[in-house]
Amino acid sequence: MVPAGGRHEELLVDGYNLLLLAPHLRDSRDPSLQAGRSALERTLERFAARTGAQVLLFYDGAPASGAAGAAPAGRGRLHVFFSQPPQTADDLLARAIEVRHGSRHARVITSDRQIRAQARRHRIRATTAAAFVEELERAAPPSSAAAYRPPPELDPDLSLSAAEVNHWEQLFAARAASVPPPATRPRPGGSGRRR
Repeated sequence: MVPAGGRHEELLVDGYNLLLLAPHLRDSRDPSLQAGRSALERTLERFAARTGAQVLLFYDGAPASGAAGAAPAGRGRLHVFFSQPPQTADDLLARAIEVRHGSRHARVITSDRQIRAQARRHRIRATTAAAFVEELERAAPPSSAAAYRPPPELDPDLSLSAAEVNHWEQLFAARAASVPPPATRPRPGGSGRRR
């Protein structure tokens, strides 16, 4: 999504809050927290690639590698932050909101009422995690991401407006009226049929 002004959106995402509301991101074969985080991060990376958004993802605790701290692990348009006790992901998210006071390009993704209220106080848009999960599902590519998409003019599902249909009907009718019918020619070998 590109807000007014042409700059791409910057999403501040409450990681575990979103993960808990997106059951499709939890792999039944590997229900670990790390697997869920990895799936969420892949989903957000694809979303960022399609939309041009910058995504700042906040988690409580340390990453699986054991490296603690709030320094981001950056991967393109996705930057992952882990809190370090006694801080929480909400503390990191609150600070990120404060430094973006009034930003028209920032949006907070959480269902935490206190964090959403803080975003409103700082004049930053907020979306619930449930609404954002729906947005992710709508923005997801077809099951085969590598599927070929024909150019719009060749799209079989292209729908024309009534005005466009009328224009084409008039064009074809005018052309049909201006083209003379094919001339009839006698058949070779005589004018009549043999029986």
